[in-house]
Amino acid sequence: MNAEVAPEKESRLNALRSALGQGTLRSAHRMVNALHPAEIASLLESLPPAQRELVWDFVEPELEGEVLVELNENVRSRLIEGMEAEELIAAAEGMDLDDLADLVADLPEAVTQQLLKSLDAQDRERLRTVMSFPEDSAGGLMNTDTVSVRPDVTVEVVLRYLRMRGELPEKTDRIFVVDRRDQYLGTVPLTQLLTSDPDVTVG
Repeated sequence: MNAEVAPEKESRLNALRSALGQGTLRSAHRMVNALHPAEIASLLESLPPAQRELVWDFVEPELEGEVLVELNENVRSRLIEGMEAEELIAAAEGMDLDDLADLVADLPEAVTQQLLKSLDAQDRERLRTVMSFPEDSAGGLMNTDTVSVRPDVTVEVVLRYLRMRGELPEKTDRIFVVDRRDQYLGTVPLTQLLTSDPDVTVG
């Protein structure tokens, strides 16, 4: 199946390069936004700088963040240099925290500060945690989608909350315990929750 997908992808990219070469920009605009973010990134990397900037202008704002994450560092930093702070913050909105951590490393300091202010306290802390690990370390690869509870709730309430969620983040084996300011206090293994007295508080 992959052997069939690759030529199809290459033909789409070739059609787009051809549209750019012929100056049919409206057609090129439509084709760009029909591509997957990884395909747009692949196209941008293959173009000379002048055409790359033109194609980047075609990319819809809601796709920009996902495309930036897929680009190699050199192309990504060049495109970021040409973007306004508001545009960068808009591109980062709604991104997964692990993708956002990859992007933040290349953002100007002022934009990073604005971005951190736009996050809620829990997401801000999780982003800082991911950013404090080297990119290829276990910590840097860690999934930041965690479940956290307060220490004063009972085991019964936590179990009811977990059932309401319906599913847990991948590889979850413990629940994080945080105070009212979302400061980390410790963890409780799921096995302990399942075997504890329902009336006991998490703390």
